Amino acid sequence: MITAPRTLAAVALALLLGTAACSAPAAADDDVPSYAAATRNDPRFTSTFQHKFADVDGVRMHY
Repeated sequence: MITAPRTLAAVALALLLGTAACSAPAAADDDVPSYAAATRNDPRFTSTFQHKFADVDGVRMHY
């Protein structure tokens, strides 16, 4: 029979390990946001990515 403290410990461990596994890796430079770190030194991305803007019903959209 599984006891409540043992169940609680198992759930706490699962949450701890799940949180650690889903954390974003630290960027090499502290001034680079995590969303930009993945494509920072990718020449294919750099040569094809463009910032575009559009106004839709009075709302400025960025894509």
